[in-house]
Amino acid sequence: MLIRIHNIPFLAIMEPKLDIEHIFPSVVGFSLCLINCNSKICVFWTIGYHYNVLENNEQLLHLDLTHDGWTFSGFVTLIYVQRTRRKRQQLWADLDRLALASTRPWLWGGDFNTISSLVAYSRASQQHLRAIENFNSAAYSCDMQEINYTGSAFTRSGTRNGRIFHKRLDRILANQAWLE
Repeated sequence: MLIRIHNIPFLAIMEPKLDIEHIFPSVVGFSLCLINCNSKICVFWTIGYHYNVLENNEQLLHLDLTHDGWTFSGFVTLIYVQRTRRKRQQLWADLDRLALASTRPWLWGGDFNTISSLVAYSRASQQHLRAIENFNSAAYSCDMQEINYTGSAFTRSGTRNGRIFHKRLDRILANQAWLE
């Protein structure tokens, strides 16, 4: 139903809360499913996509991806960032290492578990400025830029100290080769 209504050929879900491998593909009609090593990153797509898994760890699933209708092949890195500083630093190092080997189109997408600027948070409170700086530094060093989107300005809501907050933790970035 989801594919037919919105014509979605490729979908990634970060941190699913159910046994997605057995339930989700048949419910929405995707033909293929790939799940990373700790089940935090799930990818579904329709026929026509071809992939090789280049790296699979607890924070990323790095694919060499092509489609029958594309005139190029590129890298797609699906990301679920762990919350600890040490784990984040490891992810940024992994992305830097992958960038050294990449001259092809490259797309990142996922839950980065940090905001990219103070505008991405709905209330005035102290934010982890080092986490923001590290995310932006990693994106810059890999020549990635955020892709414009439509919809809500925030991707996560919750309550902290009795006050509601909204954050933008999920995003898609791409290098110039992907955007061309």
